[in-house]
Amino acid sequence: MGLSKPPIKHGLLVVYPSAPKGLGSFRLGNLTSLFMKLTGKRRVVNEDPPPAKLFALLDDEYARRILTHLDQEPMSATELSERCDASPPTVYRRIDRLQRCGLLTEETRIDDGGNHYAVYESRFEGLAVVMEDGEFVVDLSRRADPADRLTNLWEGMR
Repeated sequence: MGLSKPPIKHGLLVVYPSAPKGLGSFRLGNLTSLFMKLTGKRRVVNEDPPPAKLFALLDDEYARRILTHLDQEPMSATELSERCDASPPTVYRRIDRLQRCGLLTEETRIDDGGNHYAVYESRFEGLAVVMEDGEFVVDLSRRADPADRLTNLWEGMR
């Protein structure tokens, strides 16, 4: 992005001392928009979902089909709709639920005509349920977010 100074991290908020071209100024209410411009993503997931929510999601046939297809390659919702034999609204609802659980990443791409569209990639690696001290413990494994991998690479080079 060509930033002249490194970003300053404040918890989840990253402040850039000199904003990249095209971002302009922003207010607190526009942080979601700023986040999308910087990362191409719509939301941040900070913690694991409750086990019941996760199990209900993975029990859904369409959600499992989406994860299976996205494990092979990133795809748009239109491609997923065709491959999963599901209506676009069904696919978008499952994508939203999968994103809320931190199982998908979203990237904005531009086609040859200049139109923007989202492409999704699976972060799901596995799920383990174990018994510890008489209680079930759920361990959700995710692949690193591509943006996080880039940040880690950048920080490792400093």
